[in-house]
Amino acid sequence: LRASVMSLATVLDGVRESGLKPAVLFPSSAAIYGNPARLPVGENAPAAPISPYGFHKQACELLAQEFA
Repeated sequence: LRASVMSLATVLDGVRESGLKPAVLFPSSAAIYGNPARLPVGENAPAAPISPYGFHKQACELLAQEFA
C-alpha cells in the first residue's frame, strides 16, 4: 500500500501543489481485472481484482482519476 497507493498520492499531491501541469504516466496492470471472462481483456471490462497487487493498482487508477 505504501509503495503503490501512498507513493502515487504523494506524487499527485506534489503536482497539484506545484501549480504545474505535467503529464503523469501511471502504468497499471491487467491484474485489476482478476480472472476475466474473456481474453484479451478490454479496458472497459469490469474491474474485479483478486490479489492485493491488483487491488492496489485499481486504487491507484481511481486516485489518478480523482486528481485529474
